[in-house]
Amino acid sequence: MKQKRQLSILILKLFCLNTLMTATQLATARGFEECILEKMKGQVAQMHPIAAKACEAEYPYERVIESSAFYPGTNDEIEHSWGTQSGDEPLIYVEIKMNISDHRVTKVVAEFTDSCDDAEQTKKETFILDQIHENYLYKELENASSFKCMRDYRIYGIHKGN
Repeated sequence: MKQKRQLSILILKLFCLNTLMTATQLATARGFEECILEKMKGQVAQMHPIAAKACEAEYPYERVIESSAFYPGTNDEIEHSWGTQSGDEPLIYVEIKMNISDHRVTKVVAEFTDSCDDAEQTKKETFILDQIHENYLYKELENASSFKCMRDYRIYGIHKGN
């Protein structure tokens, strides 16, 4: 009986926390949209990017800030590399070598393959690297050293604010 009560309390707490987080996310989205509408009053459409940038600083949200789909290497504000580590704690990682953007990197979603040659490729997996240590984002992975090529990737970040 006591365990059921504790479980019920835990479920209720998780529900309340989830509801609070959802409400916060909605308030941020609503605030961002209202901010843009306010800043765009009486402005020409070409001012939208400037208004959006100002509102994102005021109402930050996580978004893609670099992607292999957008011609990799064209974002000169973020420089990165990837690698693997074997041994006691095998892992796959992305190192953010330089970030002079207005965003703090929060995660990397990337596809890794066992060969960079499409004809020889036998294994392809997508991972979310969201464990952060200094300028490294990583995921602990038993078979990390079997991956030889990082294919499609998206680097996510959130605006650092004003």
